[in-house]
Amino acid sequence: MADGERKAALDFAAKIRAAAERRSAERASAASQEQARRARIDAALDRLFDDLEAMGQAAGVLSVSRKGRSIVLGLEGARIRIASKPTAAAPDHLEVEATGVEQDLSGYFGDALDRWALNVVAPAKGRAPERSQVYALLGGGMAWLVEHGLGLTLD
Repeated sequence: MADGERKAALDFAAKIRAAAERRSAERASAASQEQARRARIDAALDRLFDDLEAMGQAAGVLSVSRKGRSIVLGLEGARIRIASKPTAAAPDHLEVEATGVEQDLSGYFGDALDRWALNVVAPAKGRAPERSQVYALLGGGMAWLVEHGLGLTLD
């Protein structure tokens, strides 16, 4: 190999090494960010269930049953159940059920808002498309669940 070709080959090898190192650093950064997000979600889950339990007890009229990251709030046979059901793709997934509610319910951690959200999806009927509404869980979301799941009218 001539000196010029050798220098070009070595320059090209340096570019390959730099690209591989950059990709490795990007992957490490992404893994670190995901680990930090999961830690934030983990701490937020603990706070969420502590807050839901405190709210249920403070109401004074609800039955409250908590097992780890699952809680049931009940009133006169009606109930709201919220449970952490993480998946690999959605470590922040909450399973949400409420007595008599036909809509699909789920919860998730809204990173942009740094709070839990309730997603209410009304099933498609006839030609009407599926409709989705999102509420802050500890706010409009709980109000929606109490009104629709426990049958209480809130002022």
